[in-house]
Amino acid sequence: TYLANLGLHLAKRTGLLRALTAVALAVNLMANMLLIPRFGHEGAGMARLLSNLLMVAMFAAAGARYLRWRVGGLSLARIVASGLAATAVL
Repeated sequence: TYLANLGLHLAKRTGLLRALTAVALAVNLMANMLLIPRFGHEGAGMARLLSNLLMVAMFAAAGARYLRWRVGGLSLARIVASGLAATAVL
């Protein structure tokens, strides 16, 4: 999340950062209430993944106004592929 929220830190918009974190927390709590009764600890993991993905997406979208990242399509594909490979190994 550090790279995603770097633009907000540089622009001194930490209040927005706090608000977006609160939104992700609320999503995490609701997802936990829905998923843990049915899936147990795996549901907690799914809720965490969902809320973290949402938080990074919100940080990146809000921070893009202040700091632009340029990542080529091939580089992004390599990053995603390496992440999936690491996940498969674990």
